[in-house]
Amino acid sequence: MLRLGYDIGGMSVRACLLDDQSMRVAAHTSRPFPLGKDAQALTELMAQMAREVLLPNGLDAWTVESVGVGIPGTVRRDMGVLVSACNLNLRNAPVAELLRRHFPHADIGIANDADAAALAEARVGALRGYDCAMLITIGTGIGGGLIMDNRIFQGGRKIGCELGHITIQQGGPMCTCGNRGCAEALCSATWLEREGRHCVLDHPTSRIAVLAGGEVHNVTARDVIAAAREGDGIAAQIFDAYVDNLASLVSTCCYLLGTPVVGIGGGVSNAGEFLIRPLEEQVKRRARAYAPDRIVTAALGGDAGMIGAAMLPAAQGIRSTKGMHV
Repeated sequence: MLRLGYDIGGMSVRACLLDDQSMRVAAHTSRPFPLGKDAQALTELMAQMAREVLLPNGLDAWTVESVGVGIPGTVRRDMGVLVSACNLNLRNAPVAELLRRHFPHADIGIANDADAAALAEARVGALRGYDCAMLITIGTGIGGGLIMDNRIFQGGRKIGCELGHITIQQGGPMCTCGNRGCAEALCSATWLEREGRHCVLDHPTSRIAVLAGGEVHNVTARDVIAAAREGDGIAAQIFDAYVDNLASLVSTCCYLLGTPVVGIGGGVSNAGEFLIRPLEEQVKRRARAYAPDRIVTAALGGDAGMIGAAMLPAAQGIRSTKGMHV
């Protein structure tokens, strides 16, 4: 079966057709996110994108049997409702109901984008072979997905978990959610960028400043990591502090969940072993008996959310909007 999957982000909407036999992406497309529009406009855009990948493969909206959506927000998967997505300016959006108008015969699954990515990594990526795993995605913010007993963790409120807003530093920096000291405020690429910009202002001859062309607004997390890798002392201090922050998050989660493997995804994971090695050392020291056997970089890159979304309706533990437990 060819399954349709969507990965929705603050800047773009991506869609793919996944062949569930080979687990290969048969076709894909991308469009800018419709900023300032409502959920109905979003689902109409998704229907247009579907035609781009369905028609060349001999399918149309009336014959497609499976549609999955990963969204960066709080999702009631059992109801197919996006409860809140601050970055998308959407609240209480009945996404599954709206999609049903365009895909009347399809099973439809909706989940948080990090949950979708965790599902993909657990089925065909770096977390494969484990029935209990955690994926932390690190970009502008922090996302987290849990696989427990081979199922996406739903929790008692059926909205999963939100690792990015665990408090890891009392009185720490302000988070976009309004709290202070959240993991998202201390472990995201945004934190690295902010510290790198301070470095350019305070140390205009530093390697970070050179890589950014001396312009504060040019500093990226990649610049900070590259400068640290090259041995720049100030960049190394920033990176060590970042690893310390991230180790606090991972260790806290491991004490609670005891997952044998932790995956690190998102743009910061491109640092590879330069990040993973010191992170493992700190987590083993902090979490002790609860430390994971392995911390690994995600394998599917930017496609993980899209692939996982396509898997959602058939995933164990997901209740489709047709009311059939699969």
